[in-house]
Amino acid sequence: MNPILVPPAASAAPIAAGSDRFAIECEVLRLSVRPIGPVLLVQYLLNCGVAALFAWQYSLARALVWIGLITMVTVLRGFFPQRLPEPFTPATLRAAQRLHTLRTGIWELAHGMAGVLLFNPGRADQQLLLGLILMGMTLSSAFSVSFYTPATQLAITLLLAPVIVTGLWMGSPEMMAVAAIGIGLIAMMWKLVAERSRQLEENIGLRLNERTLREQALAGLRASEQAQAERLRFFSAANHDLRQPVMAIGLQAEVLRQQLESGADTPAVQHTVASLARAQQALEGLTNQLLEIGRIEAAVDPLRPEAVALAPLLQELARQAGNGRVGVRCPAGAAAWTDTVSLRRVLANLVDNAVKFTPRGRVLLAVRARRREDGPAWRIEVRDSGIGIPAEAQERVFNDFEQIGNVERNLQRGHGLGLAIVRRLAAQLGIEVALRSAPGRGSVFSFELPAAPDGAAVTRALPSPQAG
Repeated sequence: MNPILVPPAASAAPIAAGSDRFAIECEVLRLSVRPIGPVLLVQYLLNCGVAALFAWQYSLARALVWIGLITMVTVLRGFFPQRLPEPFTPATLRAAQRLHTLRTGIWELAHGMAGVLLFNPGRADQQLLLGLILMGMTLSSAFSVSFYTPATQLAITLLLAPVIVTGLWMGSPEMMAVAAIGIGLIAMMWKLVAERSRQLEENIGLRLNERTLREQALAGLRASEQAQAERLRFFSAANHDLRQPVMAIGLQAEVLRQQLESGADTPAVQHTVASLARAQQALEGLTNQLLEIGRIEAAVDPLRPEAVALAPLLQELARQAGNGRVGVRCPAGAAAWTDTVSLRRVLANLVDNAVKFTPRGRVLLAVRARRREDGPAWRIEVRDSGIGIPAEAQERVFNDFEQIGNVERNLQRGHGLGLAIVRRLAAQLGIEVALRSAPGRGSVFSFELPAAPDGAAVTRALPSPQAG
């Protein structure tokens, strides 16, 4: 819906907030779960070295238990990586983040168990060595375990918590110092991880913005190329249809000259003059439609939304169609919020098209109330019992110079611009014209307009369509 044509009492639907933030969080999680096989292999080999060192100096059984834990979490991470539910939704993203945090916590807790399993209470030097090893693991984890801040912060905490708790429990000066250093390291690493994540998110945001701008530029280029191709086709078809009446006028003028020179009888001259008049009318009609299309595309006529009474407008259009073939069925109080002039032009072209392709039968202009998410609306339908349109041709009828079943380009049946004008006006009004049709069963063109707000001054005057 064109925002200009939204009723003043209607509240606009809120724009989805945080869409950029959502895209950044999705990208951060993708980076966090991507395979890192070589890094895992190097880390596992280093862990094996640590286990071998403490098996030699302290306890083989404890070292085997610890390296067994490391082996299990390494296999889990390396051979059973987390699979992401693409495409993300807010709910699936939150669930994937929680699962990633859990897996990361298990990974680091297994490493942190070295602070319990490999802790030798009788050797202060080995205690200090173990503390240094775990602090080194902490620095390594900060840059390799995850890019998701909560997961990384939890991982660092679980990695150092066992040795900190053990140190506090032992109470020796050396281990108290290790515990204090561990606590300080956790605080420092939390801040470092948060800052690193902020910078990463900024870089991802810039990259996503660049990608969006690039896609918009490509889309604009494609749209420009398509518009250029459509413009060339438009002028080619216009040139063809303009030449027909111009040539007819020239030929009939020559015939008229010869008839006048030879003293032809009045009926022959009248026939020639009638042919000239028909050609002139066809030329004038085509020229007016081309000028109208030009005014629409140039947005010469600004939209002036107001409350428009539908019944008087439809009744006037039915009278103008003549022959009593156009009926109206509309609630007396129906009023839509739209631009009166543009609505009249849309309906006039739809009625003209319906009458033109309904050699027998009637045309009905019907209005009925609708309830939409954005408020009450009116559905306007132009129904005919004419020749109908095949399903494969229904998308083409709104194209410029498209005439189904008029391959000979008989200008008495129009130029194929009426529905093209409807398409352009509908785009300006922010509405979509739907079509239901079948050969031999007639056609129904329909669209919806928002209802005028309660208390709005209803316009009953019917401004004439502006001349093309």
